[in-house]
Amino acid sequence: MAKQLESKLSITNKNDFLDLAAFAMEEPCTRLISEVAGIRPPVSFANRTNQSGWDIGRPDRVLDFPRGPVGEPTPFARIPVLYRSAWAMDAATTDLVDAVNKNLWKKDNSLVKTVSQLCAYMKYNRSMYGILSTLHHTHILRSTLFLPRGAAYAQEGFECSPPIYWGAEGLRSPLAAYVYAALLAYNEKPAELYPMTVSFKEPRKISYPIPNMVDETRGQTLEFRMEKQIRKDHASTTQGSVINKLDRDLQAPATFRVYDLSLPETAARFDHEVNMYHTLSELQGSAIPHLYIAGKIRGVLGILVLQDCGEILEDQLPSGTADMATRSLEAIHGCNVLHGGPSLKKFAYNPKDEHSPMKIFDLSDAALNFTTDKTKLDEELNHFKTSILSSQPTS
Repeated sequence: MAKQLESKLSITNKNDFLDLAAFAMEEPCTRLISEVAGIRPPVSFANRTNQSGWDIGRPDRVLDFPRGPVGEPTPFARIPVLYRSAWAMDAATTDLVDAVNKNLWKKDNSLVKTVSQLCAYMKYNRSMYGILSTLHHTHILRSTLFLPRGAAYAQEGFECSPPIYWGAEGLRSPLAAYVYAALLAYNEKPAELYPMTVSFKEPRKISYPIPNMVDETRGQTLEFRMEKQIRKDHASTTQGSVINKLDRDLQAPATFRVYDLSLPETAARFDHEVNMYHTLSELQGSAIPHLYIAGKIRGVLGILVLQDCGEILEDQLPSGTADMATRSLEAIHGCNVLHGGPSLKKFAYNPKDEHSPMKIFDLSDAALNFTTDKTKLDEELNHFKTSILSSQPTS
């Protein structure tokens, strides 16, 4: 039925579905919310290339609200939306909860991967609600982490609505569900701000001893907590901490690099950056940060936990640090590795680090120079000095 509907509507690819959803659901939803709740300017459904307010990952759409001094929504009033063809994600069944729970052990099950992806977006962006939609039906998900600790479901989990069929009308329609979820997200205040804790299900070897984590070689007794986003490009870079669960007074600051593995390009970048950190292992702690641990969460997010990098630079170096930046790049070149684009945004500066305060943390474009010819290395260094460092203030 769903496949026949998609065929009749000339839905031949994902972009066709997104265009239809924008016309049938998203645009009417924004107008209704403005009329019903008086929210102006209207809410928006941001696509993957325009999600500046979204921290972790790149959903198909993010329903966001305008920010302002009057009636300002909480930071949680954002809803990730995923669109999938009904057969591509094995969603012929309408009992989403039962289908997911029965297949949780199947890592390649497309339905489990899709739901895990949406739940990861919700958890690591502190979103209370999420929307999963096919041309057959829509589901609204709610995170139970927002409930008070005394509530029965106040733990990491998600509730799911019954299927809302695209052919339904009035208050039973998916459009009504979109509006209802949006208004709930706008008005409902979470009981408390829960931490964004990363859980590596499989034991992971700690690549380098983490400060204050004595004799800790596996990630099972450590809690990795993301707290503040610094920047988002092909990966989200966040600040956070590592906590020893056996003695929570033992903590160490850390920097996290988070990749959305649902996108082939960023998945490849994640694997490549992990490999480059291992390739340049002799420089960890000096020209580049220590890599504490790297792993994947349900195949949805790839995460590198790094030594605390301090301040991620933008377009300007701190005074008197140009030589430090140059030495970091030269150190990478000394291992016969091209950085691939050493802009200042890939550097971090931590004045508390007395030994090596300036580090290059973004290695996603780095590559081995497979020849003995040093021309490309020299060209990259000269470009960095003449085009980037020369533009810095002299005082």
